[in-house]
This record gives sequence, structure tokens and C-alpha cells, in this order.
Amino acid sequence: MILVDTNIIIDFWKNPESKICDIFIQEDIATCGIILAELIHGAKSEKESAIIQEALSAFNYLDIRKNDWVGIGSLIN
Repeated sequence: MILVDTNIIIDFWKNPESKICDIFIQEDIATCGIILAELIHGAKSEKESAIIQEALSAFNYLDIRKNDWVGIGSLIN
């Protein structure tokens, strides 16, 4: 599973290159709360917000909690 950042999704939507499309098709793509909030916040209308939310429903959603962030941050390379 790949957790994609906001800028990756925006780039994918604006310029869906075949290489990136292949990754989005072949891999399990995930988003989390901050990514959803950022993309919805960027909507210019209620209609665009609904379109964004519908598009994001195709991805997995990770409900990341505080303890998860601490664990992720504590990982040693």
C-alpha cells in the first residue's frame, strides 16, 4: 500500500502520465485525513468538492491516530 501525499494526487489529476497511472492502477493507493482535508479545502465550489470526494473514495483511507504517528516517527532507519 502506498500513502500518497496531496501534491502527488494533484499532479496525477492534472497530468496523468502513463507511468504514474500504472502505479495508481497496480498498487493499493491510500490517503489519510490531512490529505482529504487539503484536497477538499482546495475546491472552488460545492460541486468541485463533491467531485473530489467521489474521486478520493476510490482510494483506501488510513485512519491514522496519534499513537500511530509516534510509532512512525520513532522508527530507526
